Amino acid sequence: YLISPAYRSGYGLTTHLAPLVIFAPLVIFALRVLRAILNQYVPQLRQYAQKLAWVLTLLSIVTGVGYILRFAPSTYPFSESPVMQTITELADPNFKYWRNRYGSVFVLGSIGFIATALTQWKWKGLPLAFSLTLFVGTTFFREPLNSWTSANLIDTLFLISLGTTVLSLSLACLRKEAAKNELMTIVGLAWFILWVGLSRGGKRHDFFIGVPVALFSAMVIQYLSNTLSANLRHSVYTTDKFRKDFTHKRLAYGGAIVLLAIVLFWSPVGGHAHRATFAATKMRKAIPGLTHVNMAFIWIKTSLKSQVKNPDNIVVAAHWRYGCQLNVIGGVKTINDSDLFIPHWISLYMQHVHNASSEREALEFLKTHEATHIMLTNSTPKKSLLRGNLSNAFLPVYPTTDFAKAQVKVWEVHYPPDIKTDEKYLATAPPKTKVFQ
Repeated sequence: YLISPAYRSGYGLTTHLAPLVIFAPLVIFALRVLRAILNQYVPQLRQYAQKLAWVLTLLSIVTGVGYILRFAPSTYPFSESPVMQTITELADPNFKYWRNRYGSVFVLGSIGFIATALTQWKWKGLPLAFSLTLFVGTTFFREPLNSWTSANLIDTLFLISLGTTVLSLSLACLRKEAAKNELMTIVGLAWFILWVGLSRGGKRHDFFIGVPVALFSAMVIQYLSNTLSANLRHSVYTTDKFRKDFTHKRLAYGGAIVLLAIVLFWSPVGGHAHRATFAATKMRKAIPGLTHVNMAFIWIKTSLKSQVKNPDNIVVAAHWRYGCQLNVIGGVKTINDSDLFIPHWISLYMQHVHNASSEREALEFLKTHEATHIMLTNSTPKKSLLRGNLSNAFLPVYPTTDFAKAQVKVWEVHYPPDIKTDEKYLATAPPKTKVFQ
């Protein structure tokens, strides 16, 4: 934050990048100060120092999520714009989405999520169980509930459930005796509340709810298998030989396997394995897939990096959509990518490379950004400088055959001695224009 000027001079989507970067450590500092003050002036809380820290952390998370959902126009900036409206992963998930995505697992996970409060903290967990029930109902079953009453009422109940959950969890945790696996339970509840709460306002976050849903689903399956085992062994219809041959552990393990198989493969109760396969292969296909671009990435990682003395110095300039893929699949650095916090560099790349008035301008930009190679893909504009006649400064290196007809091309850049760097190509924001009236 103190070194990079980009954090302090952002624009557009990064206008408030500096406050966002500095906000997280300030919140942590404030929570630590608040805990120290409470421990200093409220002696009764000293024995609950660790639990108090978790409660304060959960309270801050719920407050942040509640603020976003209540006071912000949406979970995402500019979500009302026509462009953002076309991004389906930012839409609110409906009941059909949860059912198709997770089958019956999200129902099992929700039951385990609620029942954990009672099994962990007994009667003191009753208020928490009620709050969690309200949270689950206003999230997963929001669409059916909206058809019975107003959407504003359901949203208000959801926000109320966040607040009452924190208060109820605080009361449940402030006990003298320590409950078994209490810390793991608190972490699981916090994780579930955070990501499910955010998923309520955008489908993309449901990727992170798999762990708590699996955890609480496993708790339900374990409870059912143990109960079935105990009832079967104590049944008047079972013989002593049966009890001797099939111990409680064997029956419980067998019951858990059967229940898990039913949840995963039996369609009437969800068939989660079939849905998970469909989600992995159809709903979100692998990128870039078996394409010419992927073949270029593999060549960069296997051949190009072995041809140079210092592979860490390779910087491949390319269209921003392939930046992260170059990092991960190609194993090299790049100039722009989809997670870049300086979006102005994307504009500069288009302006001074593809739309450059001369080859010298493009070389100056590339040298300023220390690019050693440049890649042309299908995303490259048709009128790009790279599609014209290039000088010997651009040495074709991939593919090694039929370079002129290739859909994806890679050049090694050789800078003439008179090519110099220029700070203007590192600008973090467009120049401010004066308006004359």
